[in-house]
Amino acid sequence: MELQFILLTEFINNKKRLILIGIIISLVLVSWSGILDNLSYDYLKGSLLSALSSYAVSRSLNGIISVLQSSTLSVGIASVSVGELLDPVNDIVERFSDLLTISISSIIIQKVLLRNKHETTSRY
Repeated sequence: MELQFILLTEFINNKKRLILIGIIISLVLVSWSGILDNLSYDYLKGSLLSALSSYAVSRSLNGIISVLQSSTLSVGIASVSVGELLDPVNDIVERFSDLLTISISSIIIQKVLLRNKHETTSRY
């Protein structure tokens, strides 16, 4: 009875090892095939286009707000500067465009690294 239990646990351990080895080999083959590289490159390409368009919109909005900030509204003897009201919005838009600059830089670096990895592995 005890011998059967030992043999059964060894069989299960060997089976687990074989499954683990099979998973590792399949992961290595998938990473060498370039399928994931192509998917990643396409995803980065779309992300870069989205980030660039968002950056263009935010910088345009920043320019419009800057023009509106310089305007004043005068009624009779009182005048109100519109810029005072739009200053917080302008700060938010500027911070957002700064964040997008960092994001765009990160995406470009990822694309360069992915391209270099693909060129290095395709030689062999």
